[in-house]
Amino acid sequence: MKSLLSMITGIAFSISVYAQSISPIKVGDSVPDISLTGFLNDTTTMKLNNFYNNKLLIIDFFATWCEPCISSLSRFDSLSQIFKEKIKILPVTYQSNEIVRDFFSKRSYLKNLRLQFLTGDTVLHKFFPHIIIPHEVWINSFGKVIAITSHEDVTYQNINSALKNMTFNFTKKEDLLDFDMFKTFHVPDSSIEYRSILMHSPNGITNGGCTLPLNFEQQKGHLYNRLFRFGVSIQMLYVCAAYSDNAWFRNTNRFVVKTKDSLKIFDPSFVSPEEFNKKGYRNFSDWSRENGYLYELILPKPVTDTLLYQEMLEDLNRVLPYKGSFKRKRTACWILKNKTEKSKELKSHGGKPTAFYAKDASTLLKFQNKSIDSLVLLINKYSDSYLVINETENKFPVDLDLNLGMYYGQVNMDEVKKKFETYGFELTKELRWIDVLYIEDK
Repeated sequence: MKSLLSMITGIAFSISVYAQSISPIKVGDSVPDISLTGFLNDTTTMKLNNFYNNKLLIIDFFATWCEPCISSLSRFDSLSQIFKEKIKILPVTYQSNEIVRDFFSKRSYLKNLRLQFLTGDTVLHKFFPHIIIPHEVWINSFGKVIAITSHEDVTYQNINSALKNMTFNFTKKEDLLDFDMFKTFHVPDSSIEYRSILMHSPNGITNGGCTLPLNFEQQKGHLYNRLFRFGVSIQMLYVCAAYSDNAWFRNTNRFVVKTKDSLKIFDPSFVSPEEFNKKGYRNFSDWSRENGYLYELILPKPVTDTLLYQEMLEDLNRVLPYKGSFKRKRTACWILKNKTEKSKELKSHGGKPTAFYAKDASTLLKFQNKSIDSLVLLINKYSDSYLVINETENKFPVDLDLNLGMYYGQVNMDEVKKKFETYGFELTKELRWIDVLYIEDK
């Protein structure tokens, strides 16, 4: 099971809100007959029982920033058409109608979905609190909750079994609702001078992490004393340590893996379905129980991010049966250069150094009073293309209107190239000697 964290790169959390007047509903409980408003492009108020009366209802909690949530919608739409009036799949999000509508309008593959969406929800989130999304609640035709599962269990076979009142094959989804990544894991002990923990990530939490004290502005010279990652693969730990969290974990141009069993290093999306099935895993949750890790590092005193991640790399090499190290490799790169004098003369009009994003956070609209280096760093973080190297003469901050898709693994380098050309730059593919991370068996 995967999710993206809304505040940190990778990673996903749903908003769970508790109220004294509402008690969470468990499997076996009956749902109350409540009114729902906020349907996408629809001002109608509807009763919840309208959705499960004489049919199976599956409530799908999702968000636009959650990759597995969005990728599941087309499959859910197809299942709805297969079973027609026998089931209702209702995607529900806490996000506003405006944000969801804007997100869907920019993605052609979502425009023709026949599902009914509920936006701006707080009520159902209170009845079914959770951390990890997608989060699926199954309600039978009598209004009784019969299962709470992950999106992986919303299959033809399980729906068919549920409709026939048969036992269906799923893993019960139980989120650790009191989990807080911003607190010391296990024991809050203020006397700890140094600690390093590496363990299999516990069930019931998603994947993500933080580096403390938090520094969302990435101020130069900022110091840190704690690093925490959870629900991640060994490959993600090594890439994090090697590139200080500034490189997209899926960019295979930035690392080379030479091991006997790659499935212990990578998550399943990196390997073939045949190799995955050969190991006996049914789904990502099965794999994660054996190969997902939790890592925490606490240092005696705050240090720069460079030293923090260097300590992390050395620590991983000490305790794991692998070695991560940099080696020089001649490889294709995108080289950014000045093509015209106009590009060399670009300067900012001032203001707070800021990157402006669209409401759904998937489009970088504008760079204000920031350096070309910082833009290149951002492209390298989200792109799965070749490394971009800045060889321009620009030494001062600039203002750039961009309107570039800046979503994990979905940076379109043709669009980036055209945008740079409008400002007098050129982006060409050339060979360069660069440092590449190698992960090898000891």
